Amino acid sequence: LGDVYKRQVSEIIAKEQPLFDPDEFSSYIMSRLNLPPGSVKVIKDANMVIVYDKYKISEGGVEGAGPLASKLYSLYQEYIELRKKRM
Repeated sequence: LGDVYKRQVSEIIAKEQPLFDPDEFSSYIMSRLNLPPGSVKVIKDANMVIVYDKYKISEGGVEGAGPLASKLYSLYQEYIELRKKRM
């Protein structure tokens, strides 16, 4: 079979941008909910937004429970729909 089958993939290029941008989503919820400074943190390495050190929002959705979690989930859905329309 020789050298013909010894090929390697040296680079993978993503053609689509992820729908969830934590920096953009952070700004989106700050403006929509009028949250105080410091209440929202962006964890870039994890591609995540944390609200009040209690609610985690990522590409997978919202983690947490209660009225604020429900509101964050609604805003998450709105945000994802807006991103889909822009792409």
